[in-house]
Amino acid sequence: MSTTTLDNGLLVTLLPTHHIPVTDIRLVIPAARTATALPAAVDVLAAAVLAGSRRTDRTALADRAADVGAVLNASLTPESLVLSATVLSSGTVTALSLLAEVCTAPAYAAGEVDLARGRLAATTGSPQPAARLERQLLRHRFGEHPLTAEPPTSQELLEVTREDVVRTHHHLVVPQGTTLLVTGDFRPTTVLTAVELAFGPWTGPPSHAVRPPFPAHPQAGSFTMHQLHTSESITAVAATSVALDHPDLPSLHLLSLALGGMRSSRLVYTLRERTGRVYGVECGLRHTRVGSWLMVRARSAPRTGHRIAADIHRCINTVAISGITEQEAEAARDYAIGYTDLAISNQYSAANAYAGFLMQGIDPTWPSDFSESLRIVRPHDINAAGKYLRDSLTTGVLDKTPRGWPG
Repeated sequence: MSTTTLDNGLLVTLLPTHHIPVTDIRLVIPAARTATALPAAVDVLAAAVLAGSRRTDRTALADRAADVGAVLNASLTPESLVLSATVLSSGTVTALSLLAEVCTAPAYAAGEVDLARGRLAATTGSPQPAARLERQLLRHRFGEHPLTAEPPTSQELLEVTREDVVRTHHHLVVPQGTTLLVTGDFRPTTVLTAVELAFGPWTGPPSHAVRPPFPAHPQAGSFTMHQLHTSESITAVAATSVALDHPDLPSLHLLSLALGGMRSSRLVYTLRERTGRVYGVECGLRHTRVGSWLMVRARSAPRTGHRIAADIHRCINTVAISGITEQEAEAARDYAIGYTDLAISNQYSAANAYAGFLMQGIDPTWPSDFSESLRIVRPHDINAAGKYLRDSLTTGVLDKTPRGWPG
């Protein structure tokens, strides 16, 4: 692996593998919705950015990609705009050139913007209840933050103009803060030269799409949201976690799996298998550039959310204070190692994972190092991580509107 920073600030990481004659490319651009980037315009930009450039229209760009066996894609995550390509290794230079072209010479023809905007508006419905609850939970825990902003509505998407998209591209799609990952079967010197030629002329203002970190001291507490037409209750509980590079992460990860991340976990056994009170329960650590947290989420019958929340709290407190058994620790260890290895078992998945790590300032070799840490962590250390679960818990319940309420 080699890492280079171009003069324009673009971070380039090359990971040659030589397993199969295919190259995966990920260009990861910070995409926080800030004052200089209209939320709805970012969505329209992501849908239209690969619809050609000032030099190549949509058809010609698709033809050039097809000629070298490349598949291009643009996706928008809560934190990043990701431009990706999977291409036969012989076409790596061409694929890099195409991605650079849409960044440095964007067109956003009026017809293409209209098409992207209409498709997005037509497919944008009401936010899913679980997503609404989780955003409100994070607002309650960390306060107002760009990561917890509501997604744009259909009407907001329809109001986006071509000028909005062009202006957003100017502020958002810039080399500083952006990461380019290339992995697969290629000669590093050849690819680095191609990257310098294609992306070297790329310029732009300093990136404004950087979110502030979550507060260091989250707020505990609880809240309830009501929804008139719902067939289930959703309960979510957030607890403290640590960052990907924290030395306690392997212990806390295994503890969270034993708590609720496996079929044999405490929460699954207590709430589903033994009492049959929930339809499903899940638990896991969430990591972003702005902070980390542990999330437990359960679905149950209408008007049972508060009882389920109490059960979850009891289970968390028991694990935090008394710990888990050696048998539970070993089951969690085997599950975690297998899942981590599976996540990078093929080049396409590995490229997605590596790009995400790089955007958080984590070395792409993290999965291998993490697997080794999971193998050597001791049961005592796993139970010691219960101190994080004893910190403040934030609980949210989305339940059916009580009988007799108006509306």
